[in-house]
Amino acid sequence: MQRNQRNNSRRPLRRLVFGAALGVACLAASSVQAQGVALRGIGAVNAGMSGVATATPVDALGALQWNPATISALDSSSMTFGTGLIMAESSVESGVTMPTPAGPYTISGRTESDAGTIPAPHMGMVMKGDPDNPFTLGFSLVAVGGAQTNYPCDPSNPIFNEQLALGRVSSKVELFQMAPTISYQLTEQISVGFAPTIDIARLIAEPMFFGPQDANGKWGMGAGTRYMWGGGFQGGIYIKGNNGFNYGLSYKSKQYMEDFEYNLVIDGMPKVAKFALDYPAIYSFGVSYDAIPGRVIGVDLRYFDYANADGFKEHGYNADGSIKGLGWDSVFSVSTAIQQEINPYLTVRGGYCFNTNPISDEVALTNVPCPLIIQHTVSAGATVTTPEQWQFSLAYAYAFENSARGELSPKLPGSYVENTASAHELTFGIAKKF
Repeated sequence: MQRNQRNNSRRPLRRLVFGAALGVACLAASSVQAQGVALRGIGAVNAGMSGVATATPVDALGALQWNPATISALDSSSMTFGTGLIMAESSVESGVTMPTPAGPYTISGRTESDAGTIPAPHMGMVMKGDPDNPFTLGFSLVAVGGAQTNYPCDPSNPIFNEQLALGRVSSKVELFQMAPTISYQLTEQISVGFAPTIDIARLIAEPMFFGPQDANGKWGMGAGTRYMWGGGFQGGIYIKGNNGFNYGLSYKSKQYMEDFEYNLVIDGMPKVAKFALDYPAIYSFGVSYDAIPGRVIGVDLRYFDYANADGFKEHGYNADGSIKGLGWDSVFSVSTAIQQEINPYLTVRGGYCFNTNPISDEVALTNVPCPLIIQHTVSAGATVTTPEQWQFSLAYAYAFENSARGELSPKLPGSYVENTASAHELTFGIAKKF
């Protein structure tokens, strides 16, 4: 009887701790890019510009990712490929005082994630016709999300204590997007672009919080899945001004993914769990200034509509103990960057990005250990161009460390959970202009 009472007393804590660990296990990619699940920059040039590209067409990958109309403004055809290396540093600390027959018992500890280095590959191509041809074609295949977490079982940390909550927590997130793109030059100053988008994604998480709990209040393992497909579209307009100011506006629709499915075993019986999770719609507006020879300055404003994307807008739990969703608010970000040509062979760039936090007070408890607390990122990069028009680019970004602390369980006064996160990102790229 005493054992059953103890297990019952742990169920509320286990559920609350699980909800918090959801952010750790599922969406760690955002700790580097700081805009939810959307990556901040694509490719070495765009990463060095902190993602600024809506009205700043300085490379093919940035143009293809953020405003398809701007590929008409590129100075030549090109092919680009490379990869980003994401090195996230995160830890979770929690503490709780449990009532026992012998009196209150306090347990607390901090656990580091051993995620290693995560690759984020990318490639893109832009084909421009002769000067009288108003059409420009492009294609990109890029990693728009990717992460891995690896928290060991830690008896000293309530979140990762198997008796109190989850034990070992690990995850792997992969999200790739293909975008065949076309841009049309309406006038010498105005171009429009359009691209269908095709997505492929996989999410593995242990424990599988998208599925039901068993009779003991625990979740199954979530490795039994496959790649899921989805799609949407993006469109944009680019206006080149006579006074050096240029303007861009783009819209990337919500990416409608098929439901993520998992083969589980719950209470000794096979179970298929499904979860709807879509990539949010993105609205972008940009301004750039290029009247100074060899210099480009750009600013991008973006809105990520998480509040209307399946899997993000809901929050709480279903009757079977599975999670309804993350309950995020939409995110607004602003990025600014400058690029300077030192000479025909060397170009340098740098940028800064700030974004709002998608986690409101209402869902702060179930999202406290989520790495989305990072709000400030700086970046720098350079490109070396050879006489044969080969370009070798390198970028580095640092997401400044931040932490968030909240109450772990309202039924256990003094309990807490705190997440600390920072990240480094190194991106390499090779391009050939022709």
